[in-house]
Amino acid sequence: MTQELVKGLPYQMTPFAIFDLDGTLIDSMPVWEGIDYEMLTARGVVYDPVATTEATKALSIEESIEYWRKNFGLTESMEELKVEVNARIRQAYATVVPLKPHVHEYLDYLKQQGVRMCVATSSELEQVEVVMRRLDLWDRFEFVVTAREVGRGKEFPDIYLEAARRMGAAPHECTVYEDTLAAVKTAAKAGFHTVGVADSCGVAAAAQISAESQCYILDYSQLM
Repeated sequence: MTQELVKGLPYQMTPFAIFDLDGTLIDSMPVWEGIDYEMLTARGVVYDPVATTEATKALSIEESIEYWRKNFGLTESMEELKVEVNARIRQAYATVVPLKPHVHEYLDYLKQQGVRMCVATSSELEQVEVVMRRLDLWDRFEFVVTAREVGRGKEFPDIYLEAARRMGAAPHECTVYEDTLAAVKTAAKAGFHTVGVADSCGVAAAAQISAESQCYILDYSQLM
């Protein structure tokens, strides 16, 4: 990824910040790609991993599984597949998934500026809490809102609107930090400021994310 993709610096700091988790605060997208590969190839599915990752990155677990069932002909039930996915994610979150560079420093910087912060994620809350506590993130945010709580994934603005509502903020007072094109576009369309965060699993869409976001960064040190 090249420095030319970084744009919009310095960015406009807002009083409220809404962070995605996977691929934005933690470097977990390779784990999710690995789960796609292990589960689909074990079932004899031949697929395009780049296209599949991009299509499902902004979806909830249920929506991702439904995508598999619809596009790859998986016959197991939603619940059967969820059990397997959740077990794999839980193990990775509890043991190996790392922080992205300079996350703690940037969160501390925002706190010093009086910015209020929360997390909006497509992952399950019980798994999110495991990884956030392990990586010293849990107590740095006011709350976590999940796609399950609002009933739809990040191709719809519900999760961001709910996060803003809980903080008593309007969309234009909030910055949404995201690593996927679909999520950035959704947040921007709903009136939020947006920061696109580079991720190794999003290289194919990096130029588009940069074009759609108000600010695009390789890591958080660029915002301090």
